Amino acid sequence: MRASEFDRIMYDKLMPAHEIAHQWWGDGTLWASYRDEWMMEALANYFALLEIEASSPEKFKTAMEAYRRELLEKNKEGLEYKDAGAVTLGVRLASSKFPQGYDKVLYGRGTWLIHMLRMMLRDPGRAKAGGGSLAGDELFFQVMRNIQQQYAASRFSTLDLESAIEKVMPATLSYENKHSLDWFFSNWVNGTAIPKLEATSVRVTRKPAGGAIVTGKLMQSELPEDFVTSVPIYGTVATANQQPVFLGRIFADGSETSFRLEAPADVTRILVDPYQSVLRRP
Repeated sequence: MRASEFDRIMYDKLMPAHEIAHQWWGDGTLWASYRDEWMMEALANYFALLEIEASSPEKFKTAMEAYRRELLEKNKEGLEYKDAGAVTLGVRLASSKFPQGYDKVLYGRGTWLIHMLRMMLRDPGRAKAGGGSLAGDELFFQVMRNIQQQYAASRFSTLDLESAIEKVMPATLSYENKHSLDWFFSNWVNGTAIPKLEATSVRVTRKPAGGAIVTGKLMQSELPEDFVTSVPIYGTVATANQQPVFLGRIFADGSETSFRLEAPADVTRILVDPYQSVLRRP
Protein backbone atom coordinates (compact mmCIF):
# COMPACT_ATOMS: atom_id res chain seq x y z
CA MET A 1 0.00 0.00 0.00
CA ARG A 2 1.28 3.43 -0.94
CA ALA A 3 2.36 5.58 2.02
CA SER A 4 0.41 8.77 2.63
CA GLU A 5 2.02 12.16 3.11
CA PHE A 6 1.40 11.86 6.84
CA ASP A 7 3.00 8.40 6.90
CA ARG A 8 6.13 9.83 5.33
CA ILE A 9 6.20 12.72 7.81
CA MET A 10 5.64 10.37 10.74
CA TYR A 11 8.32 7.81 9.88
CA ASP A 12 10.91 10.20 8.43
CA LYS A 13 10.63 13.11 10.87
CA LEU A 14 8.08 12.78 13.63
CA MET A 15 8.90 9.45 15.27
CA PRO A 16 12.65 10.04 15.71
CA ALA A 17 12.07 13.53 17.13
CA HIS A 18 9.25 12.21 19.33
CA GLU A 19 11.52 9.63 20.95
CA ILE A 20 14.24 12.25 21.52
CA ALA A 21 11.67 14.55 23.15
CA HIS A 22 10.90 11.82 25.69
CA GLN A 23 14.20 12.72 27.34
CA TRP A 24 12.30 15.69 28.76
CA TRP A 25 8.71 14.40 28.68
CA GLY A 26 8.53 10.92 30.16
CA ASP A 27 12.11 10.49 31.37
CA GLY A 28 13.14 13.82 32.88
CA THR A 29 9.57 14.41 34.05
CA LEU A 30 7.29 11.49 34.93
CA TRP A 31 3.50 11.10 34.86
CA ALA A 32 1.77 10.78 38.20
CA SER A 33 -0.70 8.03 37.19
CA TYR A 34 -2.03 6.31 34.08
CA ARG A 35 -4.53 9.16 33.80
CA ASP A 36 -1.64 11.58 33.24
CA GLU A 37 0.30 9.53 30.68
CA TRP A 38 -1.40 11.43 27.86
CA MET A 39 0.64 14.54 28.71
CA MET A 40 4.01 12.83 28.25
CA GLU A 41 3.05 11.38 24.87
CA ALA A 42 1.28 14.55 23.72
CA LEU A 43 4.09 16.87 24.82
CA ALA A 44 6.80 14.68 23.29
CA ASN A 45 4.77 14.51 20.10
CA TYR A 46 4.01 18.23 20.00
CA PHE A 47 7.62 19.25 20.60
CA ALA A 48 8.60 16.93 17.75
CA LEU A 49 6.01 18.70 15.61
CA LEU A 50 7.40 22.09 16.62
CA GLU A 51 10.73 20.97 15.17
CA ILE A 52 8.94 20.08 11.94
CA GLU A 53 6.95 23.33 11.94
CA ALA A 54 10.16 25.39 12.16
CA SER A 55 11.37 24.08 8.82
CA SER A 56 8.12 23.10 7.11
CA PRO A 57 4.86 24.68 8.34
CA GLU A 58 2.91 22.78 5.69
CA LYS A 59 4.05 19.42 7.05
CA PHE A 60 3.00 20.54 10.51
CA LYS A 61 -0.47 21.35 9.16
CA THR A 62 -0.62 18.01 7.35
CA ALA A 63 0.12 16.15 10.58
CA MET A 64 -2.44 18.10 12.62
CA GLU A 65 -5.10 17.56 9.98
CA ALA A 66 -4.32 13.83 9.94
CA TYR A 67 -4.81 13.63 13.71
CA ARG A 68 -8.14 15.39 13.44
CA ARG A 69 -9.26 13.16 10.59
CA GLU A 70 -8.37 10.00 12.55
CA LEU A 71 -10.43 11.15 15.53
CA LEU A 72 -13.47 11.49 13.26
CA GLU A 73 -12.95 8.10 11.59
CA LYS A 74 -15.61 5.53 12.42
CA ASN A 75 -15.25 2.05 13.85
CA LYS A 76 -17.15 -1.01 12.65
CA GLU A 77 -20.21 0.09 14.59
CA GLY A 78 -20.25 3.53 12.99
CA LEU A 79 -18.99 5.35 16.09
CA GLU A 80 -16.33 8.03 15.77
CA TYR A 81 -12.99 7.20 17.36
CA LYS A 82 -13.20 10.32 19.51
CA ASP A 83 -15.89 8.45 21.44
CA ALA A 84 -13.36 5.91 22.71
CA GLY A 85 -13.04 8.23 25.69
CA ALA A 86 -11.14 11.15 27.17
CA VAL A 87 -7.34 11.26 27.01
CA THR A 88 -7.25 10.72 30.77
CA LEU A 89 -8.41 7.11 30.30
CA GLY A 90 -4.88 6.25 29.18
CA VAL A 91 -4.40 2.57 28.30
CA ARG A 92 -8.13 1.96 28.82
CA LEU A 93 -8.80 3.80 25.55
CA ALA A 94 -7.98 0.61 23.62
CA SER A 95 -10.89 -1.84 23.59
CA SER A 96 -12.61 -4.39 21.38
CA LYS A 97 -14.93 -1.62 20.22
CA PHE A 98 -12.09 0.86 19.62
CA PRO A 99 -8.95 -1.25 19.00
CA GLN A 100 -6.97 1.83 17.92
CA GLY A 101 -8.45 4.07 20.57
CA TYR A 102 -5.21 4.54 22.49
CA ASP A 103 -3.22 5.77 19.49
CA LYS A 104 -5.93 7.89 17.91
CA VAL A 105 -7.07 9.61 21.11
CA LEU A 106 -3.98 9.75 23.33
CA TYR A 107 -1.70 10.91 20.51
CA GLY A 108 -4.25 12.62 18.27
CA ARG A 109 -6.49 14.48 20.68
CA GLY A 110 -3.62 14.87 23.16
CA THR A 111 -1.49 16.62 20.55
CA TRP A 112 -4.40 18.87 19.64
CA LEU A 113 -4.97 19.78 23.29
CA ILE A 114 -1.37 20.96 23.65
CA HIS A 115 -1.73 22.89 20.38
CA MET A 116 -4.88 24.60 21.65
CA LEU A 117 -3.17 25.59 24.88
CA ARG A 118 -0.21 27.01 22.98
CA MET A 119 -2.48 29.01 20.67
CA MET A 120 -4.57 30.37 23.55
CA LEU A 121 -1.40 31.60 25.27
CA ARG A 122 -0.55 33.43 22.03
CA ASP A 123 -3.19 36.06 22.73
CA PRO A 124 -2.74 38.60 19.89
CA GLY A 125 -4.08 41.33 22.17
CA ARG A 126 -1.04 40.96 24.42
CA ALA A 127 2.10 42.96 23.67
CA LYS A 128 4.92 40.80 22.35
CA ALA A 129 8.18 40.76 24.29
CA GLY A 130 10.67 42.99 22.51
CA GLY A 131 7.99 45.00 20.73
CA GLY A 132 5.62 44.22 17.89
CA SER A 133 1.86 43.95 17.72
CA LEU A 134 1.43 40.16 17.91
CA ALA A 135 2.32 37.88 20.76
CA GLY A 136 4.57 34.91 20.17
CA ASP A 137 5.19 31.74 22.12
CA GLU A 138 6.89 33.31 25.14
CA LEU A 139 4.22 32.24 27.62
CA PHE A 140 3.97 28.72 26.26
CA PHE A 141 7.70 28.09 26.53
CA GLN A 142 7.81 29.81 29.92
CA VAL A 143 5.25 27.29 31.18
CA MET A 144 7.22 24.39 29.69
CA ARG A 145 10.47 25.57 31.29
CA ASN A 146 8.77 26.07 34.64
CA ILE A 147 7.41 22.52 34.52
CA GLN A 148 10.81 21.07 33.65
CA GLN A 149 12.44 22.93 36.53
CA GLN A 150 9.76 22.27 39.14
CA TYR A 151 9.11 18.62 38.28
CA ALA A 152 12.57 17.43 37.25
CA ALA A 153 12.87 13.71 38.06
CA SER A 154 9.48 13.81 39.79
CA ARG A 155 5.87 13.03 38.99
CA PHE A 156 3.61 15.47 37.19
CA SER A 157 -0.20 15.39 36.95
CA THR A 158 -2.84 16.87 34.69
CA LEU A 159 -3.86 19.11 37.57
CA ASP A 160 -0.25 20.32 37.81
CA LEU A 161 -0.36 21.24 34.11
CA GLU A 162 -3.53 23.26 34.64
CA SER A 163 -1.98 25.06 37.61
CA ALA A 164 1.24 25.83 35.72
CA ILE A 165 -0.67 27.46 32.87
CA GLU A 166 -3.00 29.39 35.14
CA LYS A 167 0.02 31.13 36.68
CA VAL A 168 0.74 32.93 33.39
CA MET A 169 -2.54 32.81 31.44
CA PRO A 170 -3.75 36.07 29.86
CA ALA A 171 -7.04 37.62 30.97
CA THR A 172 -8.69 36.62 27.68
CA LEU A 173 -8.82 33.01 28.93
CA SER A 174 -10.77 33.85 32.09
CA TYR A 175 -14.23 32.42 31.49
CA GLU A 176 -16.93 34.27 33.45
CA ASN A 177 -14.15 36.48 34.89
CA LYS A 178 -12.63 33.56 36.80
CA HIS A 179 -8.85 33.18 36.64
CA SER A 180 -9.13 29.48 36.00
CA LEU A 181 -8.81 26.95 33.20
CA ASP A 182 -11.35 24.57 34.70
CA TRP A 183 -13.59 25.24 31.70
CA PHE A 184 -10.89 23.90 29.35
CA PHE A 185 -9.79 20.89 31.38
CA SER A 186 -13.38 19.88 32.22
CA ASN A 187 -14.65 20.14 28.66
CA TRP A 188 -11.65 19.39 26.51
CA VAL A 189 -9.24 17.26 28.54
CA ASN A 190 -11.89 15.24 30.39
CA GLY A 191 -14.30 15.31 27.46
CA THR A 192 -14.49 13.85 23.97
CA ALA A 193 -16.45 16.37 21.89
CA ILE A 194 -15.20 17.90 18.66
CA PRO A 195 -17.57 20.78 17.86
CA LYS A 196 -18.61 22.31 14.60
CA LEU A 197 -18.36 26.11 14.73
CA GLU A 198 -20.21 28.65 12.63
CA ALA A 199 -20.97 32.38 12.83
CA THR A 200 -24.49 33.44 11.87
CA SER A 201 -26.56 36.64 11.82
CA VAL A 202 -23.35 38.69 11.46
CA ARG A 203 -23.83 42.43 11.16
CA VAL A 204 -21.23 45.20 10.78
CA THR A 205 -22.28 48.65 12.05
CA ARG A 206 -20.02 51.61 11.27
CA LYS A 207 -19.54 54.10 14.11
CA PRO A 208 -19.72 57.84 13.33
CA ALA A 209 -16.51 58.48 15.25
CA GLY A 210 -14.65 55.72 13.39
CA GLY A 211 -14.34 51.99 13.68
CA ALA A 212 -17.16 49.48 13.61
CA ILE A 213 -19.13 47.10 15.78
CA VAL A 214 -19.53 43.48 14.69
CA THR A 215 -22.41 41.51 16.17
CA GLY A 216 -23.68 38.02 15.53
CA LYS A 217 -24.14 34.55 16.93
CA LEU A 218 -21.52 31.83 17.30
CA MET A 219 -23.08 28.41 16.86
CA GLN A 220 -21.63 25.17 18.27
CA SER A 221 -23.05 21.78 17.36
CA GLU A 222 -22.35 18.08 17.95
CA LEU A 223 -21.42 18.51 21.61
CA PRO A 224 -22.83 18.41 25.15
CA GLU A 225 -25.22 21.21 26.12
CA ASP A 226 -22.84 23.19 28.37
CA PHE A 227 -19.63 22.67 26.37
CA VAL A 228 -17.34 25.75 26.43
CA THR A 229 -14.85 26.70 23.71
CA SER A 230 -12.61 29.76 23.46
CA VAL A 231 -12.83 30.80 19.82
CA PRO A 232 -10.60 33.44 18.17
CA ILE A 233 -12.42 35.74 15.77
CA TYR A 234 -10.66 37.66 12.99
CA GLY A 235 -11.88 40.14 10.44
CA THR A 236 -10.90 40.73 6.83
CA VAL A 237 -10.38 44.35 5.85
CA ALA A 238 -10.62 46.15 2.54
CA THR A 239 -6.92 47.03 2.39
CA ALA A 240 -5.18 44.99 -0.31
CA ASN A 241 -2.90 42.19 0.91
CA GLN A 242 -3.78 42.95 4.54
CA GLN A 243 -3.66 39.96 6.87
CA PRO A 244 -6.85 39.20 8.83
CA VAL A 245 -7.15 41.39 11.93
CA PHE A 246 -7.65 39.79 15.34
CA LEU A 247 -10.92 41.07 16.82
CA GLY A 248 -11.10 39.07 20.02
CA ARG A 249 -11.95 35.79 21.70
CA ILE A 250 -15.48 34.57 22.27
CA PHE A 251 -16.41 31.93 24.81
CA ALA A 252 -18.88 29.76 22.94
CA ASP A 253 -21.04 28.34 25.74
CA GLY A 254 -23.47 25.72 24.56
CA SER A 255 -25.12 25.70 21.15
CA GLU A 256 -25.57 29.46 20.65
CA THR A 257 -23.63 32.49 21.93
CA SER A 258 -24.28 36.11 20.97
CA PHE A 259 -21.23 38.31 20.51
CA ARG A 260 -20.29 41.95 20.08
CA LEU A 261 -16.78 42.97 19.02
CA GLU A 262 -14.98 46.20 18.18
CA ALA A 263 -13.50 46.21 14.66
CA PRO A 264 -11.71 48.49 12.18
CA ALA A 265 -13.99 50.66 10.06
CA ASP A 266 -13.06 48.83 6.86
CA VAL A 267 -13.79 45.31 8.11
CA THR A 268 -15.65 43.38 5.42
CA ARG A 269 -16.40 40.01 7.04
CA ILE A 270 -15.42 37.89 10.02
CA LEU A 271 -13.45 34.65 10.11
CA VAL A 272 -13.95 31.98 12.78
CA ASP A 273 -10.62 30.49 13.84
CA PRO A 274 -8.94 30.97 10.44
CA TYR A 275 -5.59 29.59 11.63
CA GLN A 276 -7.01 26.26 12.82
CA SER A 277 -6.16 26.72 16.50
CA VAL A 278 -9.22 24.83 17.75
CA LEU A 279 -9.91 21.12 17.33
CA ARG A 280 -13.15 21.34 15.39
CA ARG A 281 -15.00 19.71 12.56
CA PRO A 282 -14.31 20.86 9.00
